Amino acid sequence: NTLYCDESTLTGESTPVEKGTAQVSGDAVVADRSSMVHKGTAITRGTAKGVVVATGMATELGLTTRLVIEMKPDVSPLERKLQHLTGQLIQATLLVTALIAAAGIVTGKPLMLMIEAGIALAVAAIPEGLPIVATMALARGMWRMAERNAVVERLAAVETLGATTVICTDKTGTLTENRMTVERLWLPSGSYRIDHTIGSILDAHDRAAEIDQALERAIEVGVLCSNATLQAGDANGTGDPMELALLRLGVLAGIHREALLAVWPELYELAFDAETKMMATAHRRDGNLFVAVKGAPEAVLSFALGVEANGRCGLSAEERKAWLAHAGTLAEDGMRV
Repeated sequence: NTLYCDESTLTGESTPVEKGTAQVSGDAVVADRSSMVHKGTAITRGTAKGVVVATGMATELGLTTRLVIEMKPDVSPLERKLQHLTGQLIQATLLVTALIAAAGIVTGKPLMLMIEAGIALAVAAIPEGLPIVATMALARGMWRMAERNAVVERLAAVETLGATTVICTDKTGTLTENRMTVERLWLPSGSYRIDHTIGSILDAHDRAAEIDQALERAIEVGVLCSNATLQAGDANGTGDPMELALLRLGVLAGIHREALLAVWPELYELAFDAETKMMATAHRRDGNLFVAVKGAPEAVLSFALGVEANGRCGLSAEERKAWLAHAGTLAEDGMRV
């Protein structure tokens, strides 16, 4: 039933993928196995019953572990360059030593004396301090990386990172914290923004906003229409990143999901559906049925009968266009609406 799974640990995709019972080709890649739920991944929404077909090292996570264990250490670019430089130095040293020894013998110098002189020259020409200098340079690089909150375990990796010129990636949410925060609220009474540095909701004049009935109702809907979990003292929580962001907004406004559910118990939940683009939870509230809905702006507006600030009157076509324009403005700023 509308099962979505976070498979970023295996595929690198931070967006949850939908699961179903449709048959999938036996040679499909992990990202295309829509009928399989893998060990090490997390279910973000929906329910399902499954049959276990693999455990331990036979799972996809186990195969990844095996690849890590069996991986052979590679030679870094720095090590290859040092090996190449060492070979050149040895060849040059042997050549010069041989020429000097031969010149001394030709001029009548004793053979043993010239051999001893050649060995001494060879020892003096080989830079014994080269490994120490390279180690000190790499250690300095590790220290500078640590100052930028990047821990490097292997010395040679510092030079490899330094030799990198271009990094191409589109894995937002995998390379990042995969954490969302509420930034803006747009209500009939006005717009609000959240200042996370001071932990406050600000109005259009950048003053601490008063939590009036309209703002409280909007936050309550976002907190109730969720199946994420955010325990007290837990900054991360479990569940969909967007729902966790709404729960954190509720905590900021002093509205906690557990307290709301104690007063308005949840009767049932309609999980997010890709066709309707909405999710809903029904609650018993003051003897009535209260339904909290969230979803895509165009989907919610298509079912909306009115705006609460307008005395629950009907929404005109112009008003619907205005609200869609608000959503478009937020989307243009790179926000998820």
